Amino acid sequence: MTPGYLQFSNALNIFNLEWEARLARCAGHGSRKYCSLRALFKRFFRLLAGADLNGTLKTDPLGYTSDSNRGFFGLMYQLPLRIDSMIWVDT
Repeated sequence: MTPGYLQFSNALNIFNLEWEARLARCAGHGSRKYCSLRALFKRFFRLLAGADLNGTLKTDPLGYTSDSNRGFFGLMYQLPLRIDSMIWVDT
């Protein structure tokens, strides 16, 4: 398995990309990718949107393939005492 992480950011936006890939010779090989964008609107308020992409290939006698992709969006807010809160909706 090979994991990776890449982040680009500036004062107002954060873009994250994470991935995980398995070797092709493993029985259940595939990959997983996660990317998100966080945009700052106020000092304590951020919007969040992204995708969780799975590509899993299972080798069985029938050649069954399973792919599961999800999108999500939500809100992040920082409460007093620097407690981060988050609410999101995914598909």
